[in-house]
Amino acid sequence: MIGATLEAKLVPGVREFVAEASKTVRLAVGTNAEPANVDFILSGAGIRNYFTAIVDGSQVARAKPAPDVYLRGAELMSVAPANCIVFEDSPVGIQAARAAGMRVVGLLTHASVLEDVDVAVADFEHPRLKSWLAAQAPAARVGQRC
Repeated sequence: MIGATLEAKLVPGVREFVAEASKTVRLAVGTNAEPANVDFILSGAGIRNYFTAIVDGSQVARAKPAPDVYLRGAELMSVAPANCIVFEDSPVGIQAARAAGMRVVGLLTHASVLEDVDVAVADFEHPRLKSWLAAQAPAARVGQRC
């Protein structure tokens, strides 16, 4: 159903963001979406090849709000959860990321306010995102890997 409107539904700047980020860090997807939907979106958006791991709720014992999808993604990337940054647009996803011990960027795509996030931005082009991420890099480098 989303096929004809996929382009319009993508969060502004997401393609450029994952392309650039994948040059220096490993990326994963952690989602409750059905595998077929995940495949369709990632392939349709042309960003599948940027992700080291793709974990959906069917691959873990407990889906979000449990932290399992995020913890499994960190494990597959060999990155300590404390060194992960999750991009989330839902309270359930934020709860899962926090339970996993990860930092959270709130994407205000469905709400004007998100609670318990480290920073909230409208999209991947927001200037606050770049500066916030730059401030996180030194802390992530000194953290231990899984």
